[in-house]
Amino acid sequence: MLINDIINQTLQDLQKKDYSNFNDSLTLISQAIQNVDKQIDNLESIDKILQYTPENNVLQLRLYRGLLLIVRNAAPTLDIEYFPRVITSFKQFLLLEETEWVDKTIQVFWEILANFKRNDYINQINSLFESTKIVETPLIHFLFRQFNSDESDLTNENLLKLLKIKENYVLNTIFNLYLGISDNHDSKMLLHLIYDIITHESFKKWIDSQKEEVQIKWLELTSVVIETNDDWDNFQLVGLLAWVVPIFLDYESKLNADTIKDERIEKYLLNSLHILAECSKYKAAIQFFEHEQLLKPLISLLKTIHENVKRVTMKSKIEEIVNYSSSKSYIIIILSYMAYQSHKNQELIRELGGLALVLSNCQIDENNPFIKEQAILCIKYLLEKNQKNQQFVAELEAKKTIDDEVLQEVGYKVDIVDGKVELKKKESN
Repeated sequence: MLINDIINQTLQDLQKKDYSNFNDSLTLISQAIQNVDKQIDNLESIDKILQYTPENNVLQLRLYRGLLLIVRNAAPTLDIEYFPRVITSFKQFLLLEETEWVDKTIQVFWEILANFKRNDYINQINSLFESTKIVETPLIHFLFRQFNSDESDLTNENLLKLLKIKENYVLNTIFNLYLGISDNHDSKMLLHLIYDIITHESFKKWIDSQKEEVQIKWLELTSVVIETNDDWDNFQLVGLLAWVVPIFLDYESKLNADTIKDERIEKYLLNSLHILAECSKYKAAIQFFEHEQLLKPLISLLKTIHENVKRVTMKSKIEEIVNYSSSKSYIIIILSYMAYQSHKNQELIRELGGLALVLSNCQIDENNPFIKEQAILCIKYLLEKNQKNQQFVAELEAKKTIDDEVLQEVGYKVDIVDGKVELKKKESN
């Protein structure tokens, strides 16, 4: 029996609500599903399936789901004009009240869409996501096929079109998918898709158009995702920093003694700092920071937090735990990378007051874990082959304003040469 005949007969039974041949129909549909590839050139009944909407009846839904499985297997070779027709049919089906077989049929709809070739029906896709039900596996495969970048240095046109949509239900779904993913192949696909989104050249314009709540959500997501990849290329870094740095600069300028307890500003700054710190290990990111003259606002922020956020020691009471946790650590990490083998940045950090601030943080602070170790490493990079920085530290040590232990940690000692205080490298044993 030809597949078109099976489809037409099943649809007639559905319209008449005649289930007398239910089992036989399921058997024929099963055979049709397996033989779609043999009759793919003559499936004019596909439209009839898509134009039909079943009632919320188990027998109807099981037969209708079987017909949709035929469409699913035909989708890879169907003309792309069928794609928006599937979306229209899907949206109509979503009006049915949720039941077990409705859910199973929704799964098949996503499998159909995931089997279609990449196409540019972006607005129709976004419209579908306004009311869709998340079904993780086929949904992630669908999104990956439609919006993943094959090469990061080439413009992803589908993602470009998607990011032009301000009321973006697709991105909202991707965000929600990430919150619930487990560690499997699908999660890796979703992560790579998120990499593409947050590094796309148009993401800045999109996120700039969003409310603060959405901006903070994507900053928080990015600050987590940034740690899952150790191989960001230059194009990705530039795309990412193009939107994170302006956010950092905007909210850094808003922080002062009066706004230090503003949780909204704290979320913006903490997440953007974390992202910048993670990126700072890459040379391209350091070049970006230098171009944006980031040292001055970084040191200004370090000063503001240092002066207005109480250091937490082991002796502190639990209720004294304060805000901006890890913020100073992030800044000192960035300063370390910028100072490393860069005489220009070493000088600028000192001139902006950063060297003294880093020295002031060479002590335990439970609110900024490992800050003492990070500050000592930063001092090491700031002093390396820099006579002015060494002299600056020597004079502070002579006044006993810094701990001798700090200098010993970075391999220096203070000497008096011709009545002048100098910092000397300790001889190795």
